[in-house]
Order: sequence, then structure tokens, then C-alpha cells
Amino acid sequence: MFFEIVRQQILSVVLSLAYPAGQWGRCMAEDCGSGGIQTRTVWCVHTEGWTTIHSNCRLADKPEAKRHCFKVCEWHQGLFDWEVSEWSACTLAPTHPNELRTRAPECVTAQHGIQKRTVRCMRQSNHSAMTERVCAFFSLRPAEEQACLIPCPLDCVVSDFSPWSSCSRTCGTGLQHRTRAVLAAPEYGGTGCPNLTETRTCHGPLLCPGSGGEYQHSLKVGRWSDCQLPHQKELWSGRTMLDFSSDSAKKNSAKHQGHYHKPNSWDIEIGYQTRQVHCTRSDGKSAMLSLCVQDNPAMTHQACVIPRDCATSDWSRWSSCSKTCRAADLSPGYRTRSRYLKQVPVGGGKECPNLEEKEACNIFGDSLPNCPTYVWKTTDWGDCQVAPLLSQQDQRHSNLSVLCGGGIQTRETYCVQVADGSSPQHTKDVSRPVNRRLCAGPFPSVVQHCSIPCPEECLLSQWSTWGPCLHDNCLDPQARKGFRQRRRHVIREPAVAPQGCPHLAEALQCENPVCFQWHVEPEEPCVPHEGACGPGILSQSARCVNTRGAAVPSELCLEDPPPLSLPCEVPCPGDCVVTSWSLWSPCSLSCSTKTAEGRQSRTRTVLAQPGKGGRPCPPLTALEEWRVCNDHPCAVFHWKASAWGPCVQDSSLSSSNATSSWNGQPTCAVGIQTRKVSCVKMNSGQVISKRCPDSSRPDSLRPCLLPCRRNCVVTPFSEWTPCPSVCLPTTQSRYRIVIQRPANGGQECPNTLFEERECESLPVCPAYRWKAHKWHPCTLVPGSVRHGAAGPGEACGQGLETRSKSPIHMSFLFYKKSSFLCNLDSVPSKV
Repeated sequence: MFFEIVRQQILSVVLSLAYPAGQWGRCMAEDCGSGGIQTRTVWCVHTEGWTTIHSNCRLADKPEAKRHCFKVCEWHQGLFDWEVSEWSACTLAPTHPNELRTRAPECVTAQHGIQKRTVRCMRQSNHSAMTERVCAFFSLRPAEEQACLIPCPLDCVVSDFSPWSSCSRTCGTGLQHRTRAVLAAPEYGGTGCPNLTETRTCHGPLLCPGSGGEYQHSLKVGRWSDCQLPHQKELWSGRTMLDFSSDSAKKNSAKHQGHYHKPNSWDIEIGYQTRQVHCTRSDGKSAMLSLCVQDNPAMTHQACVIPRDCATSDWSRWSSCSKTCRAADLSPGYRTRSRYLKQVPVGGGKECPNLEEKEACNIFGDSLPNCPTYVWKTTDWGDCQVAPLLSQQDQRHSNLSVLCGGGIQTRETYCVQVADGSSPQHTKDVSRPVNRRLCAGPFPSVVQHCSIPCPEECLLSQWSTWGPCLHDNCLDPQARKGFRQRRRHVIREPAVAPQGCPHLAEALQCENPVCFQWHVEPEEPCVPHEGACGPGILSQSARCVNTRGAAVPSELCLEDPPPLSLPCEVPCPGDCVVTSWSLWSPCSLSCSTKTAEGRQSRTRTVLAQPGKGGRPCPPLTALEEWRVCNDHPCAVFHWKASAWGPCVQDSSLSSSNATSSWNGQPTCAVGIQTRKVSCVKMNSGQVISKRCPDSSRPDSLRPCLLPCRRNCVVTPFSEWTPCPSVCLPTTQSRYRIVIQRPANGGQECPNTLFEERECESLPVCPAYRWKAHKWHPCTLVPGSVRHGAAGPGEACGQGLETRSKSPIHMSFLFYKKSSFLCNLDSVPSKV
């Protein structure tokens, strides 16, 4: 009994458990299209709200927690979109049932309102409704409600009534009225305007003669009724045939039928419309129409055009889908259908709808075969050409072999098919060219700007001052001779110069060279003795260095060190102001001899005279300075290097020649270059090498990059052009394109880039030839001169011999004469 009670309790608990499921999540996939996975959460929940493990619920009732889905692609955004209606009028916002109404009984500024609109997810092609989760993938759902303000209602404001008018009659009963104007129209639901006119009866001071009274009459006209056809029993059926011919002025009359026919699609039906017209007396009673209208009676009916809506045919069948294969971007195809116009709208009838409809097809084309992909390919850029940019006159006056500057270079483009599933190929991949119309992408540029550097000379700096007499090799203590050197540097390398720049160092032999010398550090600012200006001291420091500029102990410098301070002066505000010294003028001689030496000068000018107590200006002689220059002897030596030779492979270099990079640059091999270096005496010629310092000798050997050998690369031949189906003698051709020119001794391009052949398997075209019959007897040409007759009744002279001809089918054509001249008195002369 106990176990039965426990079993019943367990069963009741199990029956109280259920599987609620959450909302499906977003479709997750690496690529758009089918193959996505969508998941949701599933719980085992008791009816009282508490959760437990899944084994307590019946697994047979467990809903699926994962399913396949279609991930919406980005290009679907053009197919689906939110459609929203116009905002409705602003209405008073309702209050919550549990919320106390706190609005004031009278409006102060404005009231809170609400506006609503409808939101739907639509397919753009056929305007059909879709589930909202499709559009929600691209953008948030637009709001359906928004707050707005309702202004306080403004009632109509009118002026006071004007005084009553005089009575309309001088005898009997008449009318008088008064009016008022609208000062402010009602807005935002305010109280409407009251009557603006009032009328009342009045009595004249006199009795009207006779029994009848005098009244004023007014004509009241109603609105026109809808256009309608007359009844079938009437003679006028309302059908009108319009003639648009040139004499339509005479024929454009209505042809009325005795009975009603169903109109054709382009006929115009004429009907009629009516309106009510009645006469009203000033006391409000109806009167005879003749009392209101005397001359021009108001029309009570008129002709009109029967309205007819636009009518179209049924939709045609959908066309075939423009997409028959699966594109790489999964873009859809389109199909269309159309209908034609059967009836144009007339008389204000319903306008015509669209006559063509387009919708997407094969949107989810997973089962379709992949579309072939075609891409543009380009050849290598050609050489830079300057001549095409010159005018014809410039080309005649220019040496085209030495042109430089801005030019253009061109290349060829061709279309190829990319293999299915492959990535975009490199430009030089060899592919068969196909028809250019198959490539739909942007056309690659075939022309670009380029530049050929113009020849420029090497630009050098000025020579430095001659340095001290230094040992060329301080490790050789036996050497007693040294060199003084001066240098210059390259400011601009030559653009195209096979010889390069001239020598950059010159040397003079000297006696008693040293290996160490004092080097003075940059000078410090001048420090006045008193105040901020006047005489002062300029401090400087010096250190002992070797020939390479490295600091060494000061004991190695044999000469006395330079002074640590020098006198100087800071100009005072009242001193004379002079300019800085100009640059030294060029030296008068390039070197010194026993009888002459070079000289050069520099100058300065006075800018302002001194003030009171200021330092006076220097004399005129102090405004110019002279000094000796180029005091070195004319026996100057320098190293002369020839141009570098060609880069050749060096057998002494090991497998480094096969390296793929050198100095960070890719190369096929590393070679070697040599040049001749010799010691030269200025203005003389080559001398022994000992006359030049070995420390400044240029290199005569250097490594170089061997250019890579490039073979010619051509595409395979294209397909043969199709042969015509008619029997015409024609040929078909194919071509291939050079995509890489040979360079540096590579394999040359083939001679044949275009092939042509006769079309085969074509029907033989029929050919014709002329077949000549026998010649007819020679007949006298009319008007020819008659010669003496051979006998009675005989004619002689020039005649014409003829024969008939007919074409005969042959494999070739030729033509024979059908007539020639003959003589009646001689044997016929065949010409």
C-alpha cells in the first residue's frame, strides 16, 4: 500500500512536468545560403514554475533544440525591405487603467498625443508579405508608435453683428438682415463658427396696392449627377464613333444607334448628366422658374463621357529565369511577365496598372551548377614611349633616340575563364583567351603615365680646405712622407651618366707628417666681462684625435694645444651696425707657384651709424679683407676610376650565386664588377700609385646583381572562330597573346601568333560556266557601207555574227563572247 502511494505521487509529478522551449536564435553559418544552424533553449519545467533535470520529463515530448536554416545573404537586402504607412493623425494618448487621470480640466499649453502606423516586411519584386525575421536581419523594425503634441483647441471667434439693414419693401412684409465676420477660424478641434448672417421679416409703413405682394426671387442650382447612359427604349444610345482622319472636322459627328451595343475597347460612349434647378421666393417658398430666368435659362442636362476603367489582358506566362547557374556571389536571377492594354481609361476612369512585372527566381540556387567565371588579364607593360606625346613638328625636329621626360606605356588586355572553385589567378598565369564579351567587370587600364629620366650631370660641392699633413699609414713608422688632402661630396647623382661623378679627393705630398692632431670643439657663445655687451671671452675646448677622428691621449699630439679662451666682443645697442662678411670670392689661381699665389677677398657694409657713446664704425679699409688661397703647390694627385664593367658571374663565389635575395632584394645570382683605378697627376697624366694616398683609393671590385633571365610567355591558342553555315569560301582563325617579353637572354617568342585555315565540312557552292551554241549566219549591220556587190541581189560589207549562250554548272566560272564582227565577202574573222 505504501509503495502504491509513492508510485502515484511520482506519476503525478511526472505528469506535471513539461518541455517549454525558447525562441529560435539567429541563423549561424560561415557563408550565406543554406547550411546554417539555428538553436533554442529547452527546459524541463514543473507546472508550478520550478525547473529540473531533463531525465524527469518524457524524452518523447522533448521539442527539437537545433534545426537547419537558411542564412540571409547581404544581397538579399535589395529583395526585402520594411514597408511603413504614413503616420496617422495625432490623437489623445489613452491612460492606463491603473493610472490616475492627471490632466487638467482646461488645456494650458498642449496635450500628449500618439501617432500610429503599420509596419510590414515585404518582398520588393511582387510586393508580397514576408515573415518579419527576414527584414529584421538587415535593419531594426521601424517603430509603430511615436509621441506627439496636440495643441489646445481654439474656438471660432466672430465679431459683433452689424446693424439691421433697411427693410426690403416699402409696403407690406419684407426682409432685413445683418452680418458678422470671422475674426479667428477654429483650430485643433475647437468650437465651430456660428451663423454669420441673420434674417427677419419687417413691415413697410404703407400698405401695398392690390391683393398680391412683391417678392424677390433667386435661382438655386444643384450639382451635376453622375454620367449615365440613356434608357434602351430611347433613340439616343450614347455611343459615339470618333474619326481622327484629316477631314475629321466634317466627319467627327456622333453616330447615334437605335439600340445599345456593347462598346469596343477604344470607343468613347457619350451619356448625359442632370441637375436640379428651381426658383425660390424671398420668403422661402418655391416659385415658377420663369420668374428667376428670362433670357438665359439654366441647363438641366448636358452631354458627358461615360467613365470607363483601364482594362488589361491577363498576365502572360513567366519567362525563363535569367539565372541558370549558381554565381559566386549567390545573386538571384529574374523572370518577367507582361500584359497588354485592352482599354485606356476615359472619362475619369481608373488608371492603368503596371504592364510588366519582375520577380526574383532561383534565389536559393544550391542545386544549380556553378556559373563559369571570366576575368580580365593583362600583359606586361611595354617600354615607356615619349614620342607619341609629341606633335608632328616636334617629332621632326627631335632626336627620338634621346627623348626623355614624361611618356606613356601600354599593355594588352584579354578575357579568360577561371576554373570552377579556384581563387583569382595571378596576372601572368597562362590561360586560353576567350571572347571579350564574356568579361563583365571593370575594364583594366591599358595606358599609364611613365617617365624616362633625362641626363643630368653630377652636381658636386665646393672643395674643403686642405687638411694637416698626416701619415697615410700610421702603423708604418718608417714612412717619413705624408699627405694633405681635401674633399668634396656629391650633391646630386647623375641620372644617366656612364662615367659617374669625377674624383672626390685630392692629395699633396708633405714632409714631417703626424698621426695625431688637436681637434677644436665648437665655440661657446661670447661672455662679456661686464654687463650684457662689450669685450668678453670666448671659451673653447680641444681634444687629441687620430686620423680617423677617434680621441686619443693628449700626450700623443706633439704640437702645443690651442688656447682655451679667445677674446671676443658682444655689440652694444649704440654701436655701429655692419653686415656679416660676404662669401669669399673665387680664388684667382688654382695652385701656387714659386712666383705667384692665389688671392681672394670678402666685404661688408655699414647698416647704421653709431649712437651716443656707441662704438664707432670701422674704417673703409676694414670693410674689405684679402687672404691667400690655394697656396698648395700645383703638383696635386688624385685617384682616377674608370666606369664599372658589366656584371659577370664569378666562379670564386660559392653557391651564394643561387641565393634568392641579396641586400634585401630578390635576385637570381650575385656577380662581380671590376674597374681600373690609377693615380693621376693634375694636368699631367698617370703616375706611380705611391704618389696618391692609399687610404682614399677607390674600390676596383664590387659585387653586383645578375639580371634574371626571362623567357617569352604566350597564352595557348584561342578556340577557332566558327565557320559559317552557308556555302561561302571562307576561313577560320585563332590567336595567342604575348604576356611576357623575353629579357636577358631568355627564350624568344614564337613567330606564329595568328593562324588561319580553310573551313572544312562545308557544302560545295555551285559554280557556273557559259555554253556557246553554233554561230548564226553573218548578217549585214544596219547602216554599214555597202561595197560592190558580187552579183545581182547579193550584199557585201561589214556584218555581225551571233550565237546564243546558256549557263552550265561547273566548279569554276568563265565567259565567252556571244558576238563578233564578220565580213560577208570573206571568211569570218573570229575576235
